[in-house]
Amino acid sequence: AGFEAVNSSYDEQNPVISPDGETLYCTVAFHPQNTGGEKDPGDIWFAKREGNSWSALRHAGHAINSWYYNAVAGFSEDGQRLYVMGQFENSNSCLASCRWADGEWSKPIPIA
Repeated sequence: AGFEAVNSSYDEQNPVISPDGETLYCTVAFHPQNTGGEKDPGDIWFAKREGNSWSALRHAGHAINSWYYNAVAGFSEDGQRLYVMGQFENSNSCLASCRWADGEWSKPIPIA
């Protein structure tokens, strides 16, 4: 599949494809649209499958991203839960889960 629209002058890391194969998630480092701006070491972004290629990356939103490094660790089997790594409010945990509801991911809930 063509990745021309996904690749940019920024540092894309840790690609993970959703269970249905329709969405590609990755971490983008030091992008001005990241939650913490150009100094933010990584926010979660996504691209949608378009035939044999992918759309341009879009920021996944501030609900699942913090001012620190964020990345996708994986999905539940049904794709309705996203497991993310990062630093989260009021928690020492670096792993959290988000639920897909109303067309967006919920705020991460720390695991353990």
